[in-house]
Amino acid sequence: MRSVLIAGGGIAGLTCAINLAARGIPVEVHEAKRYCGKAIRDFEYLENWSFPEDVLETVERCGLRPSFDHRPTYSFKAYSPSLRGVTVSAVTPLMYRVRRGPVAGSIDEAIERQAKDLGATIRYASRLPEEKATVIAWGPRRPNLMVAGLEFHTPAPDSIEVLTDDLCAPQFYAYRIVDGGRGVIVTAFPADRTDGRRLLARTVERFQQIRAVPTATIRRFGYGGALRVPSTAVQDGRLYVGEAAGFQDCLFGFGMRYAILSGHLAARALAENEDYDRLWRNAFGQQLAVGARNRRLYSLFGNPGYEAMIRILASRNPVVARLRRGRDAREFLTHVYSRRMPRVFQVGALLARTVAVACRRQKGHLRSTGTVIQGSRSG
Repeated sequence: MRSVLIAGGGIAGLTCAINLAARGIPVEVHEAKRYCGKAIRDFEYLENWSFPEDVLETVERCGLRPSFDHRPTYSFKAYSPSLRGVTVSAVTPLMYRVRRGPVAGSIDEAIERQAKDLGATIRYASRLPEEKATVIAWGPRRPNLMVAGLEFHTPAPDSIEVLTDDLCAPQFYAYRIVDGGRGVIVTAFPADRTDGRRLLARTVERFQQIRAVPTATIRRFGYGGALRVPSTAVQDGRLYVGEAAGFQDCLFGFGMRYAILSGHLAARALAENEDYDRLWRNAFGQQLAVGARNRRLYSLFGNPGYEAMIRILASRNPVVARLRRGRDAREFLTHVYSRRMPRVFQVGALLARTVAVACRRQKGHLRSTGTVIQGSRSG
């Protein structure tokens, strides 16, 4: 039996290798680096809201053992552009913190070891030509999202803070995470923006306004992502998995769950001669499509819409709570990913943006006519 050749030793490629090796199918993983997984040593989150099934159950169902360090997260703090804050929380875990990169206890190191234990061959510093591969499992080819970040040491307590502000993260969001004496500040923005350094500097400043945290910078970093729903994940007989296929949450940018699912399904398609495109569309095609629709809505909100969104999240009014699908954040987000963003957010955020645009136009008209505005004289 000929070996299945996998180009890329990230989460998706290794998941595919593990499932093939478990079936007794020879498999070779070709990894361009001298180790598998993410190049940057940091921590990320396995989101736990896009499906009703707990993501750790998904991990096991896809043939992996959750032997990596993982810590449940039940809440985080979200801020509007005016720095109005709300605690977003759930009864069950919203996500699980995992380590990334070539470090002990990381998800990358754990599944790399599991692949080897099952007999998969991993060839390091090996760039397999695309036309020779059976499965393509490398990063995104045409990023439309860029990420800029700063890693630092700090004595501050652990925390997760999210900021919605187009002056820091246009059409996306920024975050600051402190975990065990280390922290990251990250902003995201469209790939056609050329002012990533300025956006990151402004993001750092804004988070310090939220809460002053002593920091000792370790390094800066950046990478790209592709937020689009593919029409197919098969080309010339090759199966594309994870970010190589474009399997990434378009709304918030999470991708590890889709990497695991797609790697598992690609192995199943090869082993059982099934239609890979049909498998992934049935498994998570709806979540990808709904995420893309919500991404288009979110990109229209602007800062007035973000303010309205945070106010709706913070409201204790029982009618508003019912309209936003309750108080539990995981239940709310599962609804968002299975259907659509609740209309209370769509209407509230877009109405706020419309009013803000109308106010700016009115002020512009008054200035052009020389009318005094709020005690200041135009011209």
